[in-house]
Amino acid sequence: MSNTDYENMKISELENLRNNLSEMLETRRQKEQEEQDNIKREGAEKLANAVQRANDALQEATNIADKYGLSFNFGPAYGMGGTYYGRENADYDESDYYDSDEQGWVSSSEQC
Repeated sequence: MSNTDYENMKISELENLRNNLSEMLETRRQKEQEEQDNIKREGAEKLANAVQRANDALQEATNIADKYGLSFNFGPAYGMGGTYYGRENADYDESDYYDSDEQGWVSSSEQC
């Protein structure tokens, strides 16, 4: 075997090794991406369930307020709050700046 043949053989082996490493890295990258996607999907499912539970609880609170003529405040974050006035509101007070002809949700900014 000549030196040129030997060098060509080594070059070929190195190219095969490089290709194998590239394939291994790509496979690993794809697995990591799938894991991240699964984690996000799991988080999205947990978030959707938590939001549904919050909506269900809020609906239950409005039903109770309607049944007993009560009101309650709800403010998930600054500037996002409001008051729910149940039917036949027993808690109505003239100082609430609330139109007694209305029922239901009134934003905090409407009450300013």
